[in-house]
Amino acid sequence: MNIETKIPTVQELRKASYRVSVIKKRFYTQFDTVKRKLNKQLLTKFEASNKLSFDDYRYGILAKGGLTKIVITSPDQKEFSSEAVCSKHDTFNSKRAIRICMGRIIRFYNFQVKFH
Repeated sequence: MNIETKIPTVQELRKASYRVSVIKKRFYTQFDTVKRKLNKQLLTKFEASNKLSFDDYRYGILAKGGLTKIVITSPDQKEFSSEAVCSKHDTFNSKRAIRICMGRIIRFYNFQVKFH
């Protein structure tokens, strides 16, 4: 990848008629009161709201680790995707993960945005 290659933002892609899906997963914890054990699951916010008991105050979102996936569909229906996994030792950073995914898509697929 050339250093001068500009990595487009999600907003720029959407303005250029590309469909962009960004899926973010975080580690959620929930304390199992029966087994007296802490369970850790990698879930999206939607999955967590359906799966975890938010009426109970024994849940939480961990700041460390996570996963970001981007799926780009071009106006001519070609699909490009990439994932960025954040180490369980690193603080989750959504903006950085999106840039990593976009850089991988540009490099792997030789992706070029066609602005109208």
